[in-house]
Amino acid sequence: MIYDTQEQERKPEVFGPRSLGIAVALHIVAFLLLYLFAMLHLKPREAVIPIDLTVVVNENLDGEENEPPPLNKPPEPPKVETPKPTPPPEPPKVEEKVEAVEQIVEKPKPKPKEEKPKEEKKPDPPKPPEKTKEELMKERMEKMRKSTTVVKPKITVKNQPSGNGKTEKQTMSEAEIKKLLNQGYKPGTTTQLAASEEQRCISLIRAAFYAKWNRPPWTADLKEMHLKVRFGDNGRVLGYQMEKSSGDTKADATVLQAAALVPSVAGLSLDFLTKNPTVTIRFKVTPQ
Repeated sequence: MIYDTQEQERKPEVFGPRSLGIAVALHIVAFLLLYLFAMLHLKPREAVIPIDLTVVVNENLDGEENEPPPLNKPPEPPKVETPKPTPPPEPPKVEEKVEAVEQIVEKPKPKPKEEKPKEEKKPDPPKPPEKTKEELMKERMEKMRKSTTVVKPKITVKNQPSGNGKTEKQTMSEAEIKKLLNQGYKPGTTTQLAASEEQRCISLIRAAFYAKWNRPPWTADLKEMHLKVRFGDNGRVLGYQMEKSSGDTKADATVLQAAALVPSVAGLSLDFLTKNPTVTIRFKVTPQ
């Protein structure tokens, strides 16, 4: 008898339970790594709130004017003194001769001394009635209450900002004020400094566009409008487009008209422009 000694070739198992478990574990690990990477590097950017960039240039603590005067006042014209007319010379005085007349003045006779009337002795006032023990106890209790009352002292705050057109106390030197004015700050009744360079530049952009914006009348249906502006070198405006509409075409047209009137924004730093080539400006109509 002849026996076949060749063994049949066994094919490897591709979808075995071991290989399937390894594949699932690798997929879970890869998903967790991608999730952690997204959480660390794709955080939502914090919104920067623009402010009014103002600085107190001249103190106005008397409250006579609502806005302080400018830093450099024009020089006052010199006063021209008009010559005073010379008075005419006075005529010479003529001395009049007065004849001496002897006058005999009689000495007044001394008056007889008047006798002062004797003062009558006034009767002694009646003595007050003696107080009882209960009345004396009440008086003592009232004195003790008055002595224990605490008088609250008045607290006064120095250099506190006040209204009625008055400015805050000026606390900066002239060199610091000139530096802020060169950065785009304006004279005002209060000092509002930006917390960062990004907030300063965004405040300058918002002020430039809001100065040209003719706001439409407020209605309850008007939503907040977003305008996306693209900047170039030295703050030059390269383009703009409406990113979010208010729901009213006329209100959107006022924002586009304002954007057409702003060719560039002065005072933007190169670092800000490289990091923020596009900036979104929010236009919100509020009731007046």
